[in-house]
Amino acid sequence: MLRKGLIAAIGASLLCPASVVAVSAARLNAPERVLARRLRRELAAPDFQRGFWGVYVYSLDRHRVLFSHNGEQWFTPASNAKLFTLAAALHLLGPDYRFHTALQATAAPGASGIIAGDVILSGAGDPSLSGRPYPYRPDPPSPQLPYDPEAVPRALARQLAARGVTRITGDIIGDDSYFAPDPYPQGWAIDDEMWDYGAPVSALTLNDNTRFLQIFPATVGAPPRLVWSPAVAPPPLANLALTSAPGSRAQLRLRTLPFGRGLQLSGAIPAGSPGVLEALAVYHPALFAAQLLRQALLARGIAVGGVARARHRAPAAPGPLYNLGGWDSPPLAEIIQATAKESQNLEAELMLRQLGKLRGAAPTAAAGEAVVRAFLRSAGLARDDDALTDGSGLSRQDLVTPAGVVRLLAYMARQPEAAAWRAIFPVAGRDGTLQHRFRHRYAAGRLRGKTGSLSHVNSLSGYVTARNGARLAFSLLSNNVLLPSATVRARLDHLAETIADW
Repeated sequence: MLRKGLIAAIGASLLCPASVVAVSAARLNAPERVLARRLRRELAAPDFQRGFWGVYVYSLDRHRVLFSHNGEQWFTPASNAKLFTLAAALHLLGPDYRFHTALQATAAPGASGIIAGDVILSGAGDPSLSGRPYPYRPDPPSPQLPYDPEAVPRALARQLAARGVTRITGDIIGDDSYFAPDPYPQGWAIDDEMWDYGAPVSALTLNDNTRFLQIFPATVGAPPRLVWSPAVAPPPLANLALTSAPGSRAQLRLRTLPFGRGLQLSGAIPAGSPGVLEALAVYHPALFAAQLLRQALLARGIAVGGVARARHRAPAAPGPLYNLGGWDSPPLAEIIQATAKESQNLEAELMLRQLGKLRGAAPTAAAGEAVVRAFLRSAGLARDDDALTDGSGLSRQDLVTPAGVVRLLAYMARQPEAAAWRAIFPVAGRDGTLQHRFRHRYAAGRLRGKTGSLSHVNSLSGYVTARNGARLAFSLLSNNVLLPSATVRARLDHLAETIADW
């Protein structure tokens, strides 16, 4: 259930919003003027004269704005939008909230272990239904799999075997009717749908609705070896790639073929290289989950008479269901830590729909956004600080202000769940999307920041304890910058390091 007081908070926010953190008119002291002067000097450099840059820095100790450059202007935030969704989920649901995915049957197991009916895996929007380890650990380097993608189906099959089930006469059903059909948020690009970061949203989400393709070199001149994980019902793939000479450059291209004809791999991979790992979206998540569960049951020695199939709407006249087990998630605080550190789009979208579902509205992105907006008003953000259409930031229609991001950061730093909130941010030079940034710099280990990137969009917002001991919240956003992404990230990192080194 929603944390007690949500409805009251939503109503109160419309009538009497909390004080918005405003730019202080107080005169900066001498050290603060030094920081402002350094940042102005940075922003005067040639690379900052094209495109649009926003910088906002706030003192959590003195409760005042130390620097603002386009702080109240609109920016596309990319994955900084996840901060708004995850803050609402953590604050309203609570750090200890857990999801439950039910494993049920239309008939109870008989004395001989036979289920004369269907077995149903019913999703409830759990982002953690995967082999991913919790608490969060960084993924291993490519081309290794980040986790065992068949761990959950095997665990569920073990549960049925432990109950003495030997045979299922009916089908294995993946049920995602808990959410309304709303797989792709408004503003997502069609060419994102192929990849794991653009996977469709479903209440039954297994392995982040992702399958893995490992590409290994063979002998020179031969096609590379392809390994699907899981290997169940892989999409058709035309392998036109070749293995090139050792030491040559890998130039692989994976694309979708028109009219649903599958995938095509072209280019070259050098002999002797460790290989490449691609994470690809699963287009029919509920069916995919049912297929994997059916395979795991058969491997466990449980006969299945029927097929794997999906169900997207609850039956009009449901009969009794018999509980066989299921999957309980780790606490929400651990789930969203992985979501934020890896910047996982689908998991943020699941959180958004969960907020809408538990509010009592239709479980859609729009319903979730209504809950997030009400939360943001109660947190002190102005109405023109945010205009979001999805929960992850993959939408090009999302807009926020750097000041709005920092107002959210300042609010969450004062809440009872502040420690859990800070723990979701990637740590500079240590983990997540900042693992390879700020290495050997003062900010390493001291700065926690959420990254974001789309074409011509980069962002970095979070917290840092400066060299002088000041606790700061900051937001750095860039839009419409026609420079390589690595160059833009380096410019943002330099601004962040200037703030940290103050």
